[in-house]
Amino acid sequence: MKIALVGTSQIIKNRSINKDLNGGYGTNDSFGNSISSKIFSILRGRSVNLPLLSFVYVYTILKNKGHIVEYFPSKIPKHYFDIFVLYGSIVDYKMENNVAGELKKKYSQSKVGFIGPFPEIMPDLFSNADFIIGGEPDAYFKYQFESIETMDGIIKVNRLMDMDALPKPDYSGFPIKSSGLRPIPSYLSLRFLPYSLW
Repeated sequence: MKIALVGTSQIIKNRSINKDLNGGYGTNDSFGNSISSKIFSILRGRSVNLPLLSFVYVYTILKNKGHIVEYFPSKIPKHYFDIFVLYGSIVDYKMENNVAGELKKKYSQSKVGFIGPFPEIMPDLFSNADFIIGGEPDAYFKYQFESIETMDGIIKVNRLMDMDALPKPDYSGFPIKSSGLRPIPSYLSLRFLPYSLW
């Protein structure tokens, strides 16, 4: 099965949105209207472009199951997928729902839906969704997901994720180099810092 994970944060450039924060509801940083604030916002928007951890784990789980999975961080896919998965947030729900609507018009045979806590509690704001996963998406795709036919309405996840069963995150399909972040060398780990700095 072909599955696309579609990000919306960077469709409009230079926005500083992080949907992993605020309990999964997301944050959208605003630094004011002065020239220096706007410059800082642009620089931050360009340098902090993190892949959602939820997307990373869903990608890894589906890929390990043999599905073809692609991540689209800043554009709407230009070819057919069986399923399009978007992350719904409180800070970008209008854009997310609009993108879902565009995908449904373009690929009427596909299923388009959302993960994240906000769509689960406010499904009316995501009217273009075929499905909303209500619960942990990694647990759903690991334990429950079987076919495209089951992707309708609000899907209740009936099992919690066994943390020992989570796979090692596979970042190979994500543009890590453009995120502006790099792994911390082991010699700079917390165990070498003075206790007062923790």
